[in-house]
Amino acid sequence: MVLGGLVLQVHQLWQPFTHRLEDTEPLVILKAFGTLCMMGRVCGDFIRKRVVKEVWPKVTTFLTNQAKISIKAGPAYTHTVAHRLQSAILAGLGPLCLQLGVGETEVDMIACACVPYLSARQPTKLQQVLSVVCSENRSYCT
Repeated sequence: MVLGGLVLQVHQLWQPFTHRLEDTEPLVILKAFGTLCMMGRVCGDFIRKRVVKEVWPKVTTFLTNQAKISIKAGPAYTHTVAHRLQSAILAGLGPLCLQLGVGETEVDMIACACVPYLSARQPTKLQQVLSVVCSENRSYCT
């Protein structure tokens, strides 16, 4: 009964929630992504199609745009909210894919946006986060 109520709340809040993933404030996006990961743990089956259709494009666009910025950034970049957000998204994508049970095509879309973070020119911490995610989720990274 509790899960049914939660699913109803997720349904009612979905549209305003997805707009938070495009907020101009990185901290808002960070909290929204954390909430998305929690939703994935609790009601992944319910939100799978919505995430793939509405969230994946936003996440891939963000990661692609930020990779272009972080690749040129100096050491101080690792202390920014943008870096924290990139790191959280990169770390959360593997587990989120598993919780949602997304297919190979959907994982490929996300993986393409993550590949630039393996460049030696990216901040080391971002490279490490992605490396750990791939090693922990080998079924998706091979």
